[in-house]
Amino acid sequence: MKSRAILLLLAALIVAGVTLAFRAARAPEDQGADFTAVTREKPSKPGSANRTLLHDERYPELDPALTRIVHRLEAELEEWQGKRPPYIHPALHRKEWQEFTRAKIGQLQTEQIAALAAALDRAEEPGGMVDYVEAIYFVWGSRDHAAARAHILQAAAEGLPNWAGYTTSMPGSVFSNLESYRIANLGFASSHPQEAWDVFLADKDDPAATGSLETRTLLYDVFKAYSGALPREALRLYQGEQDPDTRRDMFYGYVTGAPAGQDWEMLSGEFDRLAALGKSPEPDEFTTRWVVEEPERALEWFAAHVDREDFKRTHPFFSGDEPQDFDSRMKMLVLGELYHSTEYRLPEAVAVLQQLAGGADEALAARAVSQFIGGTMSPSYGLPLLAVIPRFRSSQFREELFLQAARAVPSREFTTEHYPAGLSFDYPNVCLDAVRALAAEMELPDEVRQQGEAALRQVEAQEAECQRNSRGQ
Repeated sequence: MKSRAILLLLAALIVAGVTLAFRAARAPEDQGADFTAVTREKPSKPGSANRTLLHDERYPELDPALTRIVHRLEAELEEWQGKRPPYIHPALHRKEWQEFTRAKIGQLQTEQIAALAAALDRAEEPGGMVDYVEAIYFVWGSRDHAAARAHILQAAAEGLPNWAGYTTSMPGSVFSNLESYRIANLGFASSHPQEAWDVFLADKDDPAATGSLETRTLLYDVFKAYSGALPREALRLYQGEQDPDTRRDMFYGYVTGAPAGQDWEMLSGEFDRLAALGKSPEPDEFTTRWVVEEPERALEWFAAHVDREDFKRTHPFFSGDEPQDFDSRMKMLVLGELYHSTEYRLPEAVAVLQQLAGGADEALAARAVSQFIGGTMSPSYGLPLLAVIPRFRSSQFREELFLQAARAVPSREFTTEHYPAGLSFDYPNVCLDAVRALAAEMELPDEVRQQGEAALRQVEAQEAECQRNSRGQ
């Protein structure tokens, strides 16, 4: 009995010791846990055998607390990305990625952000933290731009970071000190627009102050941010500028950054004045901003400002000989620029098409919607266009476009960019569901409704066959 009691006591002590160790490992910092005594034998991520709760060979300068923050940030971003559907619009994905990473970095203290930036500079391989670099400099620039700017210039002078030129998981994002300078200034402009503009001008006028960074190339981006915050002051600065090249970049920045409600007629006159100086911006880029507020007026202006003969010379396959054919083609170019914008402007494109569909130019809207839906509907680009179809006054346009959408629903049996291999049946056929919902809300002739439903059932039959074949393998 005595030996049995001793065994029970030893077992209880072992359990208690394990419990205390577990609690110490899980205790938050503000409870005074001693993390110097806790290590994780199992790698935090596959392939990271030298990473523990305390140490990461990528960032040897970080203390244990910041090392844990790095691992948490990487894990949270990986989890967030894993939940993103494969068919999300890439520009929307980028926008929401910026919001997510900036919110996460915004939870850190400024001193922690500065330490992360310094550690990233000297890292040989940044790993998942590369996707936070943009957020680090945006938030740091918004809080302490002088420190962020000094850090970037010092890194450039020392030839850091070691991994400059790496791309993030977002297409088009390449890390460099010049990009960090731009992002830090945009963060500064979000909190102190006038001061951000003044600092940029000082650096632009004194190239020696920024060393090898060609900061003057960022005029458009910086003035765009300034125009969004202080449009009246921005317009005054633009009108007072004498250098034609600078005026051109400022014009671009103003018309893309200023809030709604600008005097577009006046700005079209500014466009003409720049054209007279040989510094005309691209008319389609100007018009895509204007068209969101005044679709018909902006499209008419654009069609009138494109040199017809020059366009035919540069586009030899264009066959529109009649004036109305040319005008329609020019208007389609503007709508296409808005629809395919690298920024997330698809909701604006849909709103413009809805206005045109309910107005005098519904034939143009029908042509655009038909072209954008195409033969196979993209979940990311095509689905939003379904909201335009009920807005057409003409029943012929409504019915033709509905049938086109129904017949363009992709089947998940195909390995396409819309439904990548391995993900096909992990997600619902959102195109099919959306077209069926559209049919329920529209007033359609029985024949049209039946044709649409037959097209959808054909897709369902193809998918069912694909799943049967998959189970049989």
